Amino acid sequence: QTPPPRPILILLAWLVFVTGLGSATLAVFIVSSISVFGTINGLGPFVREDQNTSLILLQGFVGVVTVTLLLLETALRERRQAIEELRLVNDQLEERVQQRTRELETANRDLARSNKELDDFAYIASHDLKEPLRGIDNQVTFIIEDFGDTLDPRVRERIDKLPGILRHLEDLINTLLHFS
Repeated sequence: QTPPPRPILILLAWLVFVTGLGSATLAVFIVSSISVFGTINGLGPFVREDQNTSLILLQGFVGVVTVTLLLLETALRERRQAIEELRLVNDQLEERVQQRTRELETANRDLARSNKELDDFAYIASHDLKEPLRGIDNQVTFIIEDFGDTLDPRVRERIDKLPGILRHLEDLINTLLHFS
């Protein structure tokens, strides 16, 4: 008893992988025709004492090969579809990532511009707020120098507190500037 022809199975599977089901089906038809002719003439691995048994064995073999090739083609087709769907999803995801990146770049530019405007405003506001404080401090110094001896002690006590209050205000302005 000769074993079934394995090289034929390998060739048919290779045809399904490379060319698809159409060529493999044609090859199965050709191999089946040759096998039927050979089995009827007493040649090949399916020959038994009874010709009906030989043909039933051959028919079973051809059926198994055909179903196997159909399943293989179906699995390959599903794999190709899954790969294509994955490619499409990846392309869509890449486009979404690029779009989101563009949005984030725009938001970052807007935020940087806004931060620069805020820094500029804080600097100007700080300068504008400190200038009157320096003026008040200068006036307090002039008053103490010019009229310090003639001032009522209660007035002098209040005027002496002003430089400390002015320094406190300047510290608050510097703190705000630092946090902005």
